[in-house]
Amino acid sequence: MPKVNLDALIPREDLKTDTKIQQGISTDTNLIKAIELKSDSFFFSSIRKPDFQRTTWEWSPEKVCGLIEGMINEDLIPSIILWRSQGNYTFVIDGSHRLSAIAAWVNDDYGDGFISRAFSDGIEAPQIRFADKTRTLIKGRVGEFKEYEDFLRTQESSNPMVVKQAMALAFKGISVQWLNNSDAKKAEDAFLKINQLSVKLSDTELELIGSRKKANALAARAIINNGSGHQYWREFPKTKREEIIALAKNAYKTLFTPMLRPPVKTLNLPTAGKIYTDDTLQLIVKFVNIVNGIEIGKRAKKNKNNDDVKQELLDDTNGDQTIKYLRRCNKIALLLNSNKRGSLGLHPAVYFYSLNGRYKPGSFHAIVALIIDLEKNKNLKKFINVRHEFESFLIRQDELIQWFGRKARSTANGYIQIKDFFLSVIDLIEKGFTGRKILREIRKNPVYRNIPKFAQANDDSDNPDFTEHKKSQAYIRLALPKEQKCSYCKGYIPSQAITVDHRKRKSDGGKGRIGNDQLMHAYCNNSMKN
Repeated sequence: MPKVNLDALIPREDLKTDTKIQQGISTDTNLIKAIELKSDSFFFSSIRKPDFQRTTWEWSPEKVCGLIEGMINEDLIPSIILWRSQGNYTFVIDGSHRLSAIAAWVNDDYGDGFISRAFSDGIEAPQIRFADKTRTLIKGRVGEFKEYEDFLRTQESSNPMVVKQAMALAFKGISVQWLNNSDAKKAEDAFLKINQLSVKLSDTELELIGSRKKANALAARAIINNGSGHQYWREFPKTKREEIIALAKNAYKTLFTPMLRPPVKTLNLPTAGKIYTDDTLQLIVKFVNIVNGIEIGKRAKKNKNNDDVKQELLDDTNGDQTIKYLRRCNKIALLLNSNKRGSLGLHPAVYFYSLNGRYKPGSFHAIVALIIDLEKNKNLKKFINVRHEFESFLIRQDELIQWFGRKARSTANGYIQIKDFFLSVIDLIEKGFTGRKILREIRKNPVYRNIPKFAQANDDSDNPDFTEHKKSQAYIRLALPKEQKCSYCKGYIPSQAITVDHRKRKSDGGKGRIGNDQLMHAYCNNSMKN
């Protein structure tokens, strides 16, 4: 379902900030009128959401339009809850989406307007499409806010809704409840309690709220937001802020471009799947943690008193740790899939997507852990030597890998189980096992004794129409066998990872001409053929 990105409408701020600003609205107010949400109003300039607030992109165009329609028709809309900080900011404790939707209408900004463009370095095509769809819906069913303003000046309009409702619009808005205390910690506790009762916060969101000043949280947010939007790292020195932004942009580009647009009609797929999904936050937080060896909640070594202590991450006070984490993320992202020196160029359609085009987060995390394991133990060359057969196994056993992934997702570190399974498969291939013999042999291990011989697929073959996933499956089934393969390891090469090599080496007199060319992975080109 398309989601409207309203994240820029209400800026973020630390609840504890004590910067004094002009007071925007009295705590005696029990109604926020639509006109007070214009970008140049005192109230709008003072309103903030907590810096740990989830991204405001959960609503569809239909839901945004329905909220505005409901306000105009005076339908029942739940109150928003506000809190006044000591710095005179007005924080939205509950109702950020509702208030953002009305502000979007008032300012004609559904993720593509002047507020959103000032918030982000660039607006991507899907965000513009969702904005256009929302604007079209609202124009047809409600009318633009500017039409209401124009009618009040001219008393003329061709829109019956505008004629009927414009005079009363000055008295319409959304009701307010105030959180009456001055303690930022109590305001944060209230936010958590309220949001757990509505759209429950995920474990990942709770982790980020509790660790929002820690390097792993800062690195994850920077990557997801492509280094733009609210700068959680703004208190760091300028040079470090700039490096964080640059590293985050590089990681975002490597992981999320080109942008995925289902159904799959190209094998030029993003390594980390689709950016605008409910799972993206968890995907990247876990990626950052895996890459940097962070296991939240894992008990560390005994301390000097021989007591178990939980692994604690300290707040990053100067940006050094965040930069360290982002550098490591970039290194692994490039190692996974790029044409940079030493990259393995793992084909996303083989490693990270099912044959029907569904993205596999469990496989992504497992492959990340696998590559880190192989690199650490100096076994990347071993992987290259069995890569062709390993990829054939992944394609042939696509349904089994999905089954394994679903089973492993029931535990926090389920990706480790998949990674260990992949290591076992690689070991068996190295010993000479191929095809179905791999599964027959691996079942002799008690750990894998109960894996099914035939995994149950999610089949929609009874549907007379080609669903989105069936269209993707048809394309991948027909296109993948024709994809380029490395002349050295015979593994698939995604287009973004291709390097061109001399068949006859330059040192042996080989020329850079057609006929003396071959396609290779960067790793095979730089580390294997010599």
